[in-house]
Amino acid sequence: MPVSRREFLKRSSLLAALRVPTSVDANSSLWRLRESVGRTFRLTDIHSDPNPTSAVVGQFAPDSVIPITAALEGWYQVPPGYVPRAAVQPIQAYNLSEADSGFGFWAELAAPVSVIREWCSGLAPIVARPGYGAMLYGIDRLQDDRSQIWYGLASGPDGRLIGWGMASHYRRWRPAVSSEGPVTVRLAARTLTAYRADRPIGSTPVCAPSLLPAVTTIRALAPGGTLEDHVGVPWLMTSGTGIAIHGVYWHNQFGAISDGTAIELPTAAGRWLYEQLGPGENPLVITR
Repeated sequence: MPVSRREFLKRSSLLAALRVPTSVDANSSLWRLRESVGRTFRLTDIHSDPNPTSAVVGQFAPDSVIPITAALEGWYQVPPGYVPRAAVQPIQAYNLSEADSGFGFWAELAAPVSVIREWCSGLAPIVARPGYGAMLYGIDRLQDDRSQIWYGLASGPDGRLIGWGMASHYRRWRPAVSSEGPVTVRLAARTLTAYRADRPIGSTPVCAPSLLPAVTTIRALAPGGTLEDHVGVPWLMTSGTGIAIHGVYWHNQFGAISDGTAIELPTAAGRWLYEQLGPGENPLVITR
């Protein structure tokens, strides 16, 4: 069949992506937070040693904010022992600040965890519980009788109201769109690496299913959305073959094989990659 010039150039650029180097420069930027603070996903045992059979010396309650003193293979060292990496989400330290004025913008959850309520009251029923890094859209803003500011939150600019969240828990997202040209993204052995002009510029472990090798594209869809039971799923992207790519705030099992269908990234990595992609398509190469 005849191939148009546009399709020929597109295929040529994708095939060229196969020739980028596979190693990441140790000095290249990493897209993950410094692992110095974390929040626990659930009730978490503290072990005396980095070994699941070692003595349990204490427990952290769900959503505890804990200092991380060292990151080991599969474990975090914390006072007074060790907890599995999979039990903790690395976060940035949270400082309460004034809420942004107005509404009609994407808001990133900066608090370790927050709740969305049916109405603007701490006594209102909880309708959702997003974690650090979730992305929601503020479609309304109200002040209660205690001078607390609340955002009316939705999954996007045209989404229906999900509920109300404390505005001081969120930060307005101001896109840092890259102007340095397109990137090539490679997925190999559950590690996602981005290149610009054949130079590796970032790498992160991901949680992904076993995928067949492919040469396709990746593009940004929306800063946030709702997927299944999770609201505020951050940094929605997709491949040209229909594979969903997004950040997650509900687990820290990156580098593992997923039983789902999506390529899942840490929230900080998702934000960085989303902003690097820009409005167009970029090459995506999937290898074993």
